[in-house]
Amino acid sequence: MSWEVRPYAGPEFAAVVRLLARALAGDAMTEGLFARKVLLDPSFDPQGAPVAWMDGRPVGFLLAIARVRPLEDGPDDRDRGWITLFGVEAAARNRGIGSALLERGTSFLAARGCKRALVSPYAPNYWVPGVDPAAYPEAVAFLERRGFATVARPISMDVRLWGGWRIPDWVQERQARLAQEGVRLEAFSPALIPALTAFLREEFPGDWQRYLREAMLEVVAGRRPPESLLVAWDGDRMIGFSQHEGERFGPFGVAASQRGRGVGALLLFHTLEQMRRAGCHNAWFLWTDDRNADRIYKSAGFVESRRYAVMARDL
Repeated sequence: MSWEVRPYAGPEFAAVVRLLARALAGDAMTEGLFARKVLLDPSFDPQGAPVAWMDGRPVGFLLAIARVRPLEDGPDDRDRGWITLFGVEAAARNRGIGSALLERGTSFLAARGCKRALVSPYAPNYWVPGVDPAAYPEAVAFLERRGFATVARPISMDVRLWGGWRIPDWVQERQARLAQEGVRLEAFSPALIPALTAFLREEFPGDWQRYLREAMLEVVAGRRPPESLLVAWDGDRMIGFSQHEGERFGPFGVAASQRGRGVGALLLFHTLEQMRRAGCHNAWFLWTDDRNADRIYKSAGFVESRRYAVMARDL
């Protein structure tokens, strides 16, 4: 049965989303997500989104991203490219379609000056941190046969917030000690925009600035409560922040010079408490490493829910 590969075109939007929902059954895929994370990404290029067709319908898709401009205040990473979506429906596999899509994607990245391809830690619109071997057991072997190697093993984590979760006594004790040192937490208000913007620019250059700006806009517009974004102060100096969007926790961060004092624990536990009070049954996030899982998140009850392979290959 013959097939062909051609660049993505707008009229096939719904058919491609349905294909990806079938091929990537372990992950959420909707028309809204595809439009937001793929088509509206500032670096999206149809030439980097080959679609495989068989019998008049799409049976495979790959998305390769070559960044058009650096993330704000972040390092220039346009020497690398990313593959963030890749799927072939089961009935069309073992015909060379996946290999053809991968060749199209890596050739697209190389032609735009990328020296290395990664699957798939692309900001701002990655879907998951990499390949989930449990959900897609054949994917890692497929990529390894084509020269990709695993370079990191990030994990996603979840915690149940109902049925007895609470802030432990040791956090309350640490909060009392830090309060004596002048540390306090405050819910976001528009008056904090200049200070928080400056703090992010100094401490967290890159995509977190965009993410937090969107969070601030949501609060100002009344679509999210102020308590969904907390900031930490030491006297009159901002030293950290933490936020959640529904049941998704994070990002959160503490100024480099302030780490090790316990400020991060305060932000983490109090954000989770705000989530619990808002009726969230669970909290989850997509990406951390084993060191931070052990050092930070397990103390709050988080457990590993998925593990990924970030894979890379020189072009």
